[in-house]
Amino acid sequence: MFSFTSEIPLFIKSELEKLFAKIGPLMKKNTKYMMFATPLIFISFFNLIFFLFFGGFQNDMLAAILIYALMASVGLALYKESKRIKKKIKELEMEHIVNRIEKSDVLN
Repeated sequence: MFSFTSEIPLFIKSELEKLFAKIGPLMKKNTKYMMFATPLIFISFFNLIFFLFFGGFQNDMLAAILIYALMASVGLALYKESKRIKKKIKELEMEHIVNRIEKSDVLN
């Protein structure tokens, strides 16, 4: 299997390890949120559309519709939080790069 990290120099590997140490926990959290948000959104929207448009509205389906609406709202909240975490990851990446450039003896 092709390994990208085997062909890069050691000093770049160490910089990438420092960067991943900073953003690693956020990346794990973002992955978990997206892993739960995507199925919740798709399942709930599919079932809501099925109940509302194809099944007709009946009073005994009200509880199921409310449950699917709650699932959709939780999924959308997790998705929005995931987007916020992605922005935070980008900010941390840029902060790391800028700090590394400022500390560099070659560029100063």
